[in-house]
Amino acid sequence: MAENWHEILEWGEEQVTDLRLAGFGFLKQGQYPRAQAYFEALVALHPESLYDLYTLGGLYLQVKDPERALRTLDQALALEPTCVPALINKTKAYFELGQTDDGLHMARQLARLDHKEARQLGEAFVLAYS
Repeated sequence: MAENWHEILEWGEEQVTDLRLAGFGFLKQGQYPRAQAYFEALVALHPESLYDLYTLGGLYLQVKDPERALRTLDQALALEPTCVPALINKTKAYFELGQTDDGLHMARQLARLDHKEARQLGEAFVLAYS
């Protein structure tokens, strides 16, 4: 049974928001391992938080852990299958893992989205890895 960390810590949304802001600050400074620790805590507190999941997945890519990135991004996409940041980072994770066919499949999906950045990245990935 999952622990209810909000009750155990007696934290409200204000404390969680403070934690998220601190983690984001480290992310913006390029201190990815420190940001990772914050977002791992946030995901433990809010396992259904799409933002925290796709941010953590991106951080795993930054610290060169594409396997964990892929698992975490899959969790985000289970919540929201059209989450553009998660789709982009999942594509990158496949390429980092050397799974070119899966990466190209994802890149082609990105290239068909009605989202300018995703479409451009998808097209660039297809050109680079085909």
